[in-house]
Amino acid sequence: MEVHAVQLPGRESRYGEPALGDAHEAACLLVDAIESYLDLPYAFFGYSMGALLAFEAVRELRRRGAPMPVQLFVGAKSAPQLPATRPPLAQLPRAAFLRRLSDDYDSPVELWRNSDLLEIVLPVLRADMALCETYLYRHEPPFNFPIQAFCGLRDRVAAVPAVQAWRGQTSGEFALEAFDGAHFFINAFLSRMHRIVNARLQYSVPRAAVP
Repeated sequence: MEVHAVQLPGRESRYGEPALGDAHEAACLLVDAIESYLDLPYAFFGYSMGALLAFEAVRELRRRGAPMPVQLFVGAKSAPQLPATRPPLAQLPRAAFLRRLSDDYDSPVELWRNSDLLEIVLPVLRADMALCETYLYRHEPPFNFPIQAFCGLRDRVAAVPAVQAWRGQTSGEFALEAFDGAHFFINAFLSRMHRIVNARLQYSVPRAAVP
């Protein structure tokens, strides 16, 4: 089974490119890049902002008549149909922005004391927040394939009921797995999440179709 990570503009090897600020645009570009590779069963895994992009990418694939994934995995993200419940932070002054990041996402304050690192990541972080905060949900029919959601019991930005609401985005099976952690619970529970994803995929994909 092959695993491919999506690398967005403005990050890592694409650092020199402008970061995207619109979820629908980002999803369309993602679909443009992957559409020709969907001749085998596949699934999406999106974490935090990545869950939103995965959701919109699948919607765009459906509009184009492309094959649908066998499953969508989402983590640490409120269901897209829910209205925002926290004040926006993308345009806050630097000190207030970093304080809110530390408070909301439990990011260590020590990270922001490295001025060189801060100059690199701050524009990307602001772009990510702007992308999520300006997202406009458009009603479309739910998917008919399963959705597996993951949440942190102490996540301040994606509380358990808000992640549970992904149930409304599928007419198929839905499952929610909760972890004793904050927004980045994936760092402490990666092995457990990996086992869950593998088990779900083995259940969803016919054995003969798994490469």
